[in-house]
Amino acid sequence: MGELDVDGHAVVDAIDQPTVVVSDDDRILDYNEAFQSLVDEADPASVSESIADYPALRQHVRDREDGIVPVDADDEHYFQVRISEVCANDGGCVGDLVVLHDVTDQQEHQRDLEHQNEQLDKFASLISHDIRNPLDVAIGRTTVLEEVVDDPAAADHLRELNAAHARMRQIIQDVLTLARQGRSIDEKGDVSLDVIADLAWSHVDTTGGRLSIETDAVVRADRERLEQVFENLFRNSIEHGLDSSASGITVRVGELDDGKGFYVADDGCGIADGICDRVLEAGCTGDDGNTGLGLAIVRNVADAHGWRITVTEAASGGARFEFRDVEFAPDEQAVTGSER
Repeated sequence: MGELDVDGHAVVDAIDQPTVVVSDDDRILDYNEAFQSLVDEADPASVSESIADYPALRQHVRDREDGIVPVDADDEHYFQVRISEVCANDGGCVGDLVVLHDVTDQQEHQRDLEHQNEQLDKFASLISHDIRNPLDVAIGRTTVLEEVVDDPAAADHLRELNAAHARMRQIIQDVLTLARQGRSIDEKGDVSLDVIADLAWSHVDTTGGRLSIETDAVVRADRERLEQVFENLFRNSIEHGLDSSASGITVRVGELDDGKGFYVADDGCGIADGICDRVLEAGCTGDDGNTGLGLAIVRNVADAHGWRITVTEAASGGARFEFRDVEFAPDEQAVTGSER
């Protein structure tokens, strides 16, 4: 609640957006030049009459309801209505201060985003139907060949075919995720890092890997999308961090030393030279042929949470992904470690 010198126009003249002060009985007590230009009246007296050409706006003012309303017949111009109670210098209630913020550009941007989302959804449907179906046929035919071809020389070729099919299926899934994944989080909950990391580990082919969880911190996050982060990072470590000469790889999950985030690190062969700064970009490829889509999904999820993600070299020489600006839930328990 603010103070208003009605006679001196102390408040409304200082606001460049259309602004008007309305009494309980619909009288206009004060207004600025921007409001006068909007209603095109020399001396507006009644707010209902002055904005009669804008029915949606008039209804919001009458109901004392904030919101975004169109102010032309073609719905191409929008105002955000902000209404607050004000009082005069003597403390007595004056009425309502109505400020109209022009949000036309924001609304146009929102429409553009919605159009892009529609196009992405169509693209995702195309991938799901027109690419997955022939891939399923190819997988089925390969299975038949494995059953009917009894030739050791063909075995290696069939294994390569199966590996290629599995890789194609993963790429399709990653592209679908990127196309359908939003850049905002609607609702966050309390998520235990150790629980979600352990669950994600169980969903990935971790042959040759070991998971060491060194925290039981609880963070505020979207549980499903955080699980996706861990799955993609674990898969990346196993598939691309495991050197052919190594007997295994250890992936660690823990809190950052400053207590403002968490990390996922491995002791594998690390990230190829020259792409560390670009590894989170969609389409970034290394010597192993990784498309980078899985890591692009990780970046998108981090962005949606408002987290900063950086990629560095772990102390063991492998890859380390650090997440900062993470909101931790209150009443955290002491850190305990576990291994999988």
